[in-house]
Amino acid sequence: MAFKFLAVLSVLILSFISAEILSRLYLFAVDYKDTHVPCTQAESFETPGEYFGLYDVISERTTDPIIGGLSILKPYATGKGYKINGQSFRYDEDIPEKPGENEVRVFITGGSVAFGAGVNMDQVYSSVAENYIKELIPESRVRFINAGVGGVVSTNERVWIENHVIRYTPSYVIMFSGWNDTYYGQDGGSNFPKELSKAYGLPFSENKRPNINKIFPPLSTDDYVLKSIYIIELVIRNLRVGDIIYKYMIDEDDIIQIILKNNYSINSFLSDRGIKLIYYLQPSLFSTDKSLVECEKYNIYYYNKLYRKFPEYNNRIYTKLREILPQHAREYGYVYVDSDTIINKSEDGIFFDFAHMGERGNRLVGEHMAKLIHNLETSP
Repeated sequence: MAFKFLAVLSVLILSFISAEILSRLYLFAVDYKDTHVPCTQAESFETPGEYFGLYDVISERTTDPIIGGLSILKPYATGKGYKINGQSFRYDEDIPEKPGENEVRVFITGGSVAFGAGVNMDQVYSSVAENYIKELIPESRVRFINAGVGGVVSTNERVWIENHVIRYTPSYVIMFSGWNDTYYGQDGGSNFPKELSKAYGLPFSENKRPNINKIFPPLSTDDYVLKSIYIIELVIRNLRVGDIIYKYMIDEDDIIQIILKNNYSINSFLSDRGIKLIYYLQPSLFSTDKSLVECEKYNIYYYNKLYRKFPEYNNRIYTKLREILPQHAREYGYVYVDSDTIINKSEDGIFFDFAHMGERGNRLVGEHMAKLIHNLETSP
């Protein structure tokens, strides 16, 4: 009798769970089909076209034992809209270790936004900057070398700069950074380099929830596959037990300390070698002051459903960083730029998701970087 009761109860529970999952799958599929896909292309690009490189670059990785096994872009990899050189930089040609006469090298590090995921080689901000500075200085020999790697946090950037970028004699290093530290903070630090964090004395959470992005990795750029991945992730995050996912969030002040300590260490390392650090706090849809277009408004709604607690977590950290970073930069002698001030006057679409920018945003950031380097190079 007890066995039959348990069997019936199990069937009922499984039925409720199945109904929950199927209903959420259906509702999300309708949302995604009707609004999300067109949104990614139309409003953040002046020349809407293919959704370049956001996912296919993720599979083009290799590890480098010289820099602690950091996952880097595979040398000479190519994909839809991007090209990687022999040093794992998103640049059209290989870079010799020593610069030519009067050559100025600007290396930009960061995650997928710094990489320029979603835009092609001509549209990415680093290419825009290199072309734009030639308008300001016709005889310019300034290179803007894109050293972004999707998914990295500021601790990864520290290793990348100190062990790889430095080999190619930068004049300036721009960290186009911030968002990934908050993203991987909200899921318990799933992408934080554990041993490096300990070695550097940085806050680190030992209790990590399962990383959904690793359970369901993006396998191709096929639209059907991507829809399926997002649907599955949405369902997992939004089951009624979903709040358990967020119980391992790293404290907001710890995330801020990680960024500040890494900025301090990177700046000390570079300034000892006569290299200027510039820190661009990258834009975030969740903490922008820009007037949002319909696509961006929908994405706010969509990502609040998908990530639940993360948008506010990101916004709170960004608000504190905007209060702290200007003084921190002045105290230690690096340059700080809040990237939102570059894009927040635009009435056009900038974001095609939570942080990645289309053609318009990349152009604005690229022109700003070119003007900043021009001013630094020409000031007494």
